[in-house]
This record gives sequence, structure tokens and C-alpha cells, in this order.
Amino acid sequence: MTLHATSRTFAASRPNRPWLHLNYPITDDDNDGAGVELEYQADTEGGQSGAPVFAWFDGAPYVVGTHSGGEDNFGEPRQNVAAGGNALTNLLHWARNNWP
Repeated sequence: MTLHATSRTFAASRPNRPWLHLNYPITDDDNDGAGVELEYQADTEGGQSGAPVFAWFDGAPYVVGTHSGGEDNFGEPRQNVAAGGNALTNLLHWARNNWP
């Protein structure tokens, strides 16, 4: 099953115009200890780092990562990447407990 994601961001070149990316597939996930690198292809631009990446489960959106940039691996198409996994979840829980 392919996970599809959505993100709403602002780009540096258009700070007053939000971008909405719908239903792009997350093509790979690389485990990195407690964190997970999610890979996907969607239109992105400088200034969008830190934007939430949502996936839909049972009709409701859940944050699965934060847009972090892109990567070029030899022999593979350029991918966008987001940080996610338990490290992200733990950070969100910590922030809510320390800044209610």
C-alpha cells in the first residue's frame, strides 16, 4: 500500500500565497534510528522547510513528517525528504508538555 500525503506551505518567493500539494505518494521511507526519512516527489521551493506533511488515516489528517529539503542520490530521481517517525512524535509530546 502506498501512503499518500498532503502539505500546505509558503515558499520564499511567494510569502503571501500558500501552496497546497494534494495526494502525492511517499515513495520510500529510510529508517534512521528513532527517526524516519520519508521520500516523495512534489513541487517544492526554498522556504518550505518545516512545513507539515500530512497523511490521511480513517478520513482524518495526521502529521507524519516535516518537509526538510531534497536529496540527489546517484542513479535515482531527485527526491524531496521529510523527517518523521518516533523522533518527531516524541518531540511533539515534549513540546506540548513543556509549553502547554
